[in-house]
Amino acid sequence: MGVIKGEGLVPMRSHVMAADLRRYLVVPPQAIAYNPMRLNIGSIAASQYDQDVLVSPDYVVFRARKGRADPDFLRFLIGTKRWRDHLITVGSGSVRTRIYFDGLAEMVLRVPDVREQKRIGQILAAMEQDLNTTIEAASALRTQKRGLMQKLLTGEWRLGENFE
Repeated sequence: MGVIKGEGLVPMRSHVMAADLRRYLVVPPQAIAYNPMRLNIGSIAASQYDQDVLVSPDYVVFRARKGRADPDFLRFLIGTKRWRDHLITVGSGSVRTRIYFDGLAEMVLRVPDVREQKRIGQILAAMEQDLNTTIEAASALRTQKRGLMQKLLTGEWRLGENFE
């Protein structure tokens, strides 16, 4: 798998993978993987898969501590202003910013107890699902509109004389 900004953890093309996968890192369900050289541009994602997946040995993999942090809550913390500000602080390098896990782990967050985190995470996940469903429906309507316009503009379909 690889992390694509805006898409999450996605399968890599077979020609990109190494012949020997023994050095690859295991990403358990709900664990987070990121590319240290691309974290500052959003190359980070929580695994939405129900089974372990593999990522390049160049990645960093971590997960929420059980009883201390809710995985969904943590997933939604990624991308907040506090998160982005911290990445600027701990990044090193001039041409490419590299963010080591030690620097990332220095982030101090004031968070509610785990039960409240879980509740917030569930609400945000439901909102995310609703938004994704709406985006998919809008895309389907655009495709349908394009098809209808094609038929009208090519003359395959004609409007009746009574059409106003």
